[in-house]
Amino acid sequence: MKVIFLDVDGVLNRLDGMYYRKDVGYNLSRNIYPPYPIDKEKIEMVMKLAKETKAKIVLSSSWRREDKGMAKLVEFGLRIFDTTDKNSYAKREETIKNYLIDNNVNNYVILDDNSDYFFISDEIAKHALTIDAYNGLTDSDIEKARDILNGKNI
Repeated sequence: MKVIFLDVDGVLNRLDGMYYRKDVGYNLSRNIYPPYPIDKEKIEMVMKLAKETKAKIVLSSSWRREDKGMAKLVEFGLRIFDTTDKNSYAKREETIKNYLIDNNVNNYVILDDNSDYFFISDEIAKHALTIDAYNGLTDSDIEKARDILNGKNI
């Protein structure tokens, strides 16, 4: 099985589209849900990638712990196959490693805006794309993800 490990904030939305203050480093809109606006076009990009590569979407974002957030993603058209461990607060790389051990994954890509999660293991790092949070997912990111899922450039 091919898997797209998917983060939400900074991937399915853009930092410039969020109510974010760089000077204090926090989101001013946490009193609403979802806390950041989701870009439906970016969900469509991920869904197209999944369809073209026959990959399953596994939510690795902290959104996996929020029923309201998960429901909103599904409402916007994201077809979530599974999540990494909802009860784990380990580093994202660890939850992904555990998912790989527990499931029959033969290739995968990680779409995340925080590269700090993936510097521990060279094996994980070569499957990780660091998305620019100010732009969110781009066509260029999708092309790179497609190459990784199809076994190119690994």
